Order: sequence, then structure tokens, then C-alpha cells
Amino acid sequence: MRPYLRYTLSMLVLGAIGVTGCSSVEQSEGTDATSDEVVRDLLTPIALRTPVLPSAEFERVRAGLLRRNARYDIAANAVINRNLMQLTGVTLPSDVRQVAEVQKKVSADLVAADLTARDAFVRANPAERLPELAIHVFPSFTAFDWRKEGKVTPVRDQGNCGSCWDFAALGAFEGSYLIRNGGSPDASEQQILECSGAGSCGGGFYTGVWTFMEGTAPHGAATEAARPYSAPTVLACDSSLSRPYRVVTWGYVGANPQQPTVAEIKKALTTYGPLATTVLAAGGFFGYSSGVYDEAPPTDAAGNRKFDINHAITLIGWDDAKHAWLIKNSWGNGWGSEAGFGSEKGYMWIDFDAANIGLWTAWVQAQNNRFAIPVRPLIPIIPIRPIPPIRPIIPGRF
Repeated sequence: MRPYLRYTLSMLVLGAIGVTGCSSVEQSEGTDATSDEVVRDLLTPIALRTPVLPSAEFERVRAGLLRRNARYDIAANAVINRNLMQLTGVTLPSDVRQVAEVQKKVSADLVAADLTARDAFVRANPAERLPELAIHVFPSFTAFDWRKEGKVTPVRDQGNCGSCWDFAALGAFEGSYLIRNGGSPDASEQQILECSGAGSCGGGFYTGVWTFMEGTAPHGAATEAARPYSAPTVLACDSSLSRPYRVVTWGYVGANPQQPTVAEIKKALTTYGPLATTVLAAGGFFGYSSGVYDEAPPTDAAGNRKFDINHAITLIGWDDAKHAWLIKNSWGNGWGSEAGFGSEKGYMWIDFDAANIGLWTAWVQAQNNRFAIPVRPLIPIIPIRPIPPIRPIIPGRF
């Protein structure tokens, strides 16, 4: 860990922008700027609405990366001219630990019921091969990429809206849908914004999306064609839209959902498909263009790790030789790299230990269209906690 960094957290800003874990970074006099040694305070009202990596800072960051022989590089892109409120947007629910405990039992019951229904379908239809039974992947693999199995949908762009939570949720769901049903799923992020109650352009969290999509009609997500993405313009919910995309259940990964282990994440990734997870996006993250992003998590003045997060992405693979996860972002094809497969950009290799990657990782199981759970088990209802209204940012007040 570099000795020059001291991260601070402002709770006022968390309420103001709906983002958990946006960190300020202070630089000691006379030190070189590296990717997250940002001269300006990311929590100031001005910084929240100015480019995340302006030209002068971009050059300082790149010079710092070269000096410390970083494992990744940056390049100018359209993202660095957006502001933090447009690019990030994770709001961690206040009751997340309580919900995680309840959901553990709920999801176990529903997964078991879904497996029972699947076995009954297979016995009744011996000639039909379910797509999910044709996939054989294991956490013991030294490297794995769901794109190579055809189970990752194209990179999307959240635009000028802090809806990363929405795209991470549907990115993971669409991967599960492909595993279970095949086809070309494209769920509507806009309908989720307008109808789910899981968040807004000011922030939200992916698990609320899946809760909204659980069960039968009127739950579920519409297609992108039925409700195209137009954020930050958000209208009233159109309840007349067909909602063909539904979730069986979802759950957090690991015994400690705040900080699951690498082994636990690999197991969930190969069991359920692409996952939704969080990261702390700062400095060089916005200009990432190649290599393995390797910025260390923040620490307090005493050197203790801080668990700040502000961004949600979809986790789709790993490479042990790189000591890295493979993630799919929602900032369009002008950001990131191809990450060693195909020609589409929008992906990143990120070190297993970098930038708080993997905190509150969660899986989702899409409904199989060939069968349904005949009788849902009696389970407690977990309401979607509404995201609190965005508090006004008052210049000069903290």
C-alpha cells in the first residue's frame, strides 16, 4: 500500500447522490500522482459534477503509473469527460445484512423447488435436452470466461445516469437467462428504472431489481424493444407492458456476504453464471484501456482497510495467471478493452485484491421457460426498500 494516501468518507454526500463509498483522496506534498492519488476531493459538490479525469490530471495519473510500473494503462475516452454522478451509483441498503440472512434460506428453498421441477420435466421429456445441462464448468479451472460459452450479452451504456446497479443486475440476469433458455435476451433497464423501486439515476442496488422480477405476473422485466433506454429521462411506470423476463430467486455469495472469498465467488460464478458485484471506481479506473487494474483498496490513517464502494458491474470470469477477475462494465464500447476475446470493448481485468472488487457479490437465477415451480414454498416477503430522495448539495456545507 502506498504511504501517501488518506481516504475520507462524507456521509452528507452519500445521502446527496445516493452513492455509497465515494472517497476523497488527499495527496501529500511533493508526491507523484498515481491513478487514485487524485489532487481534487471527489466529494466536493464541484467535483461531483465535473469530469472525473480532466486532461491535466490524466497526465499526472499516467506519469504515476509509469513510475510505479503499474500493471495497467489508461487512454483518453468519452468516459473521462463524464462526472461521478453519471458514472457510478451504488446505494447499499441499510438492512443489507439482515436481508442477506433471510435471503439465504429463501433462495435455498426456491433453488431446491426449481431443481425438483427441472427433474420432473427431464423425466417427462427425455428427448429434450435442457441448455443448462449441456454446460460443464468448474471453479477448479485456472481461467474461465463466460463470453467463450456465449453466455454474456453485449456491453451497454448507462449514459448520463447513475444506474450502474440496474445494468449490473440485468447483465447478470441475462447471463443466467442464456444459460437456462438460450436465445438473445435484452431486458429493459428503462422499465426497471421506472417500475422496480430499486433505485434511480441517483443510485440504487441490484438485489432490489431481482426481487421486483421474482415470481409470476405482474412481476418481471420488459424487453428493451418494448421500453428503450432513455435515461436520464424517466417517466411514470407503464404497467401495461408485457414482462417476459422473470427471476426464480437470488442470493449473496459466501459465508460473509460483505467480503466473499475468491473461491466462493468462483463457485457461484460457475454454478449460477455471471454475477453482480461492486468496486471502488476512482482515478485511473475511468481511463482504463489495457492490462490488469491493480489499485489497492483504501485505508484509514491507521492503515486499516476501508470498504468503500461506489460502482456496480457484472463479473464474468477470472484468470489465475493474472490473479484477476474479468468484469463487464456499463460505460459503452468506448471504455476498457476486449480483455483477450472478440472485438467488443467494455471489459476490464482487475486484480483479485484491487479496489474492493467483489464486496456484496450476488447471484441470480432466471426462470426456465420450459417449466415452472408448481407451488412456491411459503416464504417470508422481503419488501424492496425505497431509495431515499436525493438530498440537495449545498456548496460549502459538509
